[in-house]
Amino acid sequence: MFNILRSYSTVTGACLAFLVLSLSSVFGLFGQNLHFTDTALKSFLLQEMSLDLDSNGLADAFLDANSDGEIQQSEALQAKRLVIITGQNYPILHVGDLQAFTQLKSLHLQRNGLIDFVGLQLLNLQEVYLSDMNLMDRVDLSGCPNLHTIVLESLSHLKHLNLKNGSFANQSFSLFYTNVVESACVDSIQAEYDAVAQCFLNGNSPSYTCSMGQNTTEQGLENQNPVIAFPNPCSNFLNLQAMEKPVSIRLFNLQGQELYSSSQTNSVPMAKYPPGLYRLLIQSSNQSHCISIVKE
Repeated sequence: MFNILRSYSTVTGACLAFLVLSLSSVFGLFGQNLHFTDTALKSFLLQEMSLDLDSNGLADAFLDANSDGEIQQSEALQAKRLVIITGQNYPILHVGDLQAFTQLKSLHLQRNGLIDFVGLQLLNLQEVYLSDMNLMDRVDLSGCPNLHTIVLESLSHLKHLNLKNGSFANQSFSLFYTNVVESACVDSIQAEYDAVAQCFLNGNSPSYTCSMGQNTTEQGLENQNPVIAFPNPCSNFLNLQAMEKPVSIRLFNLQGQELYSSSQTNSVPMAKYPPGLYRLLIQSSNQSHCISIVKE
């Protein structure tokens, strides 16, 4: 009898230990701090209200619920609606860190220095609003198959658009009339084709096929016609070296204001501009390349 009780006690102890270990692993996972490659995005999410709890398009709560100066996995998973309206104080460069927000249903990005919106695969995302971003060159929503609302407004440099995600945003689709979009990839859905086609003012038409030239992945952007800008950070002059001779070189601040433009130069004068982050748009005969520049 004693041996039976001892065996029962041993088994029960082992089960309890396994249960505690499992719960610790689960809570450890949800309590894990997220690693952000874009420090400006992390700073914004920590210091500014970004949660839209009332579903009215306005931020009314902080994401860092426990005020510990970090964003945990659990906090990211609880976020359903994010509003990120920034400016010079938060020079956000990439959206890839938002991949951890897998339960996100609505994303509103406005007035920041993003040059592209690519690489996100958010299966629960239903609404995306991108507006007032004058440097944004590419938008790829192919990894978000459940979008019913797409609003793209005041993206004056938008060149490439990928909407091929298997569905049409039938509740709301808005793309302001544009003469700068060079390629748009859409689903084989007539309503989506028509909605995009009627926004073009330059005679271009959407395509049902996404060619390699329209690749909007992070890797694809890095592999296109490399341009070297040095030194970066810079102080007086920024030197340029490109495989193909540029036909246009333009410098912008994060508000999208054009500060400098030239068609024939191998360097950009930077001495008169205040320290900060800038965007350099280099256009060749068949494509464009955007580089982030730091002025010391």
